[in-house]
Amino acid sequence: MHPSIYRASRTVLIALLLQGLVTACDATAPVDPKSSDGLAPSDASLTVAASGVSAAVVSWSEIDISWAGSPSASGYQVFRSTNGPTGTYVLIATTGATARSYPNTGLTGSTQYCYEVRSFKNAGKNINYSAYTGPVCATTLSPPVVAPSETDAVPEAYRIQVRWKDNSSDEDGFHIERAAVAAGPWVQSVDAPANATSAYVYATTEQQACFRVIAFNAIGQSAPSSPDCTTLPAGPSNLSATALDLQSITLTWTDNTAVEDGYKVSRIEEGGVWSDIATLPPNAVSYRDVGVRSDIAYTYRVQAIKDGGYSNGSNDAIGIISTTAPKAPTNAQVWYYLDTEGYGWNYLTIYWSDASANEDGFRVEYSADGLSGWSLYATADADAYYVQQQISVFDPPPPGGCYRVISFNVMGSSNPSNIACAEPGVVPTDLVATAIDQQSIDLTWTDNASLEKAYVVIRSTAIDGEYSVVADNLPANATSYHDTGLASGQEYWYLVAAIYPDFSWGDWSNYASATTGAGAALQSSRTVVIERGHNARPIRIKGVPRRVPPTARMSRRTP
Repeated sequence: MHPSIYRASRTVLIALLLQGLVTACDATAPVDPKSSDGLAPSDASLTVAASGVSAAVVSWSEIDISWAGSPSASGYQVFRSTNGPTGTYVLIATTGATARSYPNTGLTGSTQYCYEVRSFKNAGKNINYSAYTGPVCATTLSPPVVAPSETDAVPEAYRIQVRWKDNSSDEDGFHIERAAVAAGPWVQSVDAPANATSAYVYATTEQQACFRVIAFNAIGQSAPSSPDCTTLPAGPSNLSATALDLQSITLTWTDNTAVEDGYKVSRIEEGGVWSDIATLPPNAVSYRDVGVRSDIAYTYRVQAIKDGGYSNGSNDAIGIISTTAPKAPTNAQVWYYLDTEGYGWNYLTIYWSDASANEDGFRVEYSADGLSGWSLYATADADAYYVQQQISVFDPPPPGGCYRVISFNVMGSSNPSNIACAEPGVVPTDLVATAIDQQSIDLTWTDNASLEKAYVVIRSTAIDGEYSVVADNLPANATSYHDTGLASGQEYWYLVAAIYPDFSWGDWSNYASATTGAGAALQSSRTVVIERGHNARPIRIKGVPRRVPPTARMSRRTP
């Protein structure tokens, strides 16, 4: 191109731009919130709008939208509003050029829906949109089952109970839907059977949860009930109960929730039932219980309340106004329980009976010989009745020794309980059974115990049979027993164990057997080493229950 012609062309182009006769790309073009690409059409006249839009109700869950269409359109967009003809419209479908209708399904019965339609035309890289046609509105038919009502969400400890009124007689069940806010979005949570009026849903503390209920049958489902929202409050912690004077006990706790309507304080006496004694305002962290009696143990519990429901309870706390020292515990016992289930743990457990109602707690003391050198072994809360040591089956047993229990309060300590002893892992060994004649068998064994008060002998006619006690008053340090009055020609199996001062039995010896007879018919003794731990044979003893330890390290009596 000649330079003079180029300069002339450039001058004309600049002039046209200045006069607005040529449109440049504008990154700030107006935005159309209904457009699928967010941009307003560059020239709406390039497309022909759908005309004659109509909405036909088909059922309680479907409305069909139809329009006349345009032969020059590349397709159509259908928009819907659920809050009236002037509400917010959302794109719900894009169709092809030949489409003249769209079935809108999955709707809610007895609900109004409004629609607008526009066409679009693809022009190279550009999309041109027509103006909107409509709105047109229609209301779905009544649903096939009547909707529930009066939805009520109530916290209950670690879950929420959703309640409702069942207004139908032909439902197959109910869908309970859940959302973070009352406006949704909603997701299916749980189902409930026909005629149900409540269901439980697990929840996270301090997070709002909203619920609505939908009845359904084989034909379809109802409209949803009105939603109801609640928040499961976090329970209080660190509850303590302290005697303030001779007439009152002060409770304090930690407030862990920001959503509570208040707090509920509950109390129980020994042998009684729980009762609510106070309702407190939000953010309360203390309460004074007046009018209580002295030397009585009161157990307290605190819960946050919300929307007619409640949180998990706090720890239990025992408060006592003591005027005298407590009584001594009784019936102390110690058991070393071997794992027979293969869980990997053995247990040393010291039990006792609580004979007092005003203790603040218990001290468990240990002595190697039960005579002197007593030292603190463990402590336990008021109303506890055992302490327990958990020991791996791969570790050696704890040392043998004796235990006693002492209760205490602010006024002093009780006398010690009886003494209970155990020697874990110490068993009689080398048990031998020898037939003497047609009616007698002699037993001998090695005494390895040092704390026993007696020995017990049990007998059965089969190694895995039921055993009976044949002697339980053999003296300490006994090493033999003469068993007589037996049947001739019968094999008998024996086990021997030490008896300790609390009358508990130690671990069993090896098995030994012999068969009664005469002369050359006498059978020599047979012995079987007893298996320990979870491989041990279950020993069934007539009239003696199997020992099963508690599963917790420490426990209080449950009211």
